[in-house]
Amino acid sequence: MDNSNTSPSQNPPETLTWIERLLASGADIKPGEGWNIILLMGSLFFLLLTAYLLKPVRDTLILVEGGAEVRSYAVALQVVVLVILLPIYGIFSRQFSSRKFMIYIAVFFSFNLFLFYFLGQKGHQLSIPFFLWLGAFGVLMVSQFWAFTSQVYNKKSGERLFALVAVGASLGAWVGSAISRGLMDYFNSFQMLLISIIPLLISAYLAANVKIQDSAGFIEPPTSTEKQPSLLSGFSLVSKSQYLLLIAIFVILMNWCSSIGEYLMAVLVETFYQQGAELGNITDSKESYIGKFYSEFYFWVNLIGLFMQFFIVSRLIKWAGFNIAFILTPLLIFMGYGLLAFFPLVALFKVIKVSENGLNYSLQKTTLQILFLPTTRREQYEARAVIDTVCWRIGDLLQAATVFIGLNLLNILPQKFLYLNLILTLLMIILAYFIGKNYLQKSRNERSNTVSSPEENLIANRNNVPIN
Repeated sequence: MDNSNTSPSQNPPETLTWIERLLASGADIKPGEGWNIILLMGSLFFLLLTAYLLKPVRDTLILVEGGAEVRSYAVALQVVVLVILLPIYGIFSRQFSSRKFMIYIAVFFSFNLFLFYFLGQKGHQLSIPFFLWLGAFGVLMVSQFWAFTSQVYNKKSGERLFALVAVGASLGAWVGSAISRGLMDYFNSFQMLLISIIPLLISAYLAANVKIQDSAGFIEPPTSTEKQPSLLSGFSLVSKSQYLLLIAIFVILMNWCSSIGEYLMAVLVETFYQQGAELGNITDSKESYIGKFYSEFYFWVNLIGLFMQFFIVSRLIKWAGFNIAFILTPLLIFMGYGLLAFFPLVALFKVIKVSENGLNYSLQKTTLQILFLPTTRREQYEARAVIDTVCWRIGDLLQAATVFIGLNLLNILPQKFLYLNLILTLLMIILAYFIGKNYLQKSRNERSNTVSSPEENLIANRNNVPIN
């Protein structure tokens, strides 16, 4: 019998599969990591596909039934809704494992979509309720996904692979905006709600099949359940940490600036439609015109975001360093709004707004997720929840207050808000510099304090909530 020259102790080195070789063009991949990345990318892809099938519906309903000013105030109301929902969300999340909860919440939101469809077909006015619902949906589902992903990867692998996983978001958003642009020609807003149920359920199914592991092996669920802190403890964590407080302020300013830009764009869309309809250049209904405009807008935003996410983000972080990657987005946005201040052209505004959203959805969102890697587990879950939800929506609230005061008390023209955005982006640049310095310092401290014992590392890594 022919004996192999390879002894049991001399296993051949693992090689990358063809899928992993393909993924390696976007980030550094190790053998065996490909399947989890595909599942997570796929889950995030279908989740963002759902969101971008629904966004044109949201904007169409709110502008047709209300208008740009009503849209601005509805954004602010989302803060109140989230303050009410978060404690309820937290209570239910503690009753189930992460896998089960992800499935249950997807089914719950799917039922909500069916209910909106039924009520809409009956002729009910749903623009504001649906606007508020979609804001909560986007925050809770995406936050749940990244909390789950944080358990899949440790800090070292997360720095390598978060940018690649986030490609699923950029691809899903781009495909969703492209599909919605075509579907709006054949289906009304409420029929789009039914269509959106399918990718939402697929997203939950893919995430439920991800294997949870770290460098020490598979993580087993703990035998005892730790006491889950309340949402107020998350506020306490943020207020007591200079690092987290800077991130929170940055997120507020980021969304404040972006929301003002969204308001200005909504004003332009309404103005164009009114002028075009009066001159006879636009024959579409207002609903159809607005729906097509936003579908095309999101198409280009997400095409740029997809390109940057796969080909640029990971390489920029690796070769230029985190500090430069983090500060680059507010710096480019500042330059864009500065250009608009001197050349207030409509076509230029659209290009800059597309670029701003594309950068925010790719480079800025990825670097914000990476900022939580050198933090403690409590900070990753509780403080992150506060920053991702309440602090993000505070930016919306400030935008609504800005619009109200500017239009009704100061009587200024909407285009003057461009100068406020210049100030906000300048503050973001300054904050980004200090946040980057803090991140590097915390990363150095974490490496110096890392325990050397494999057994201690395994115990530390197993400090997780139930997964399976």
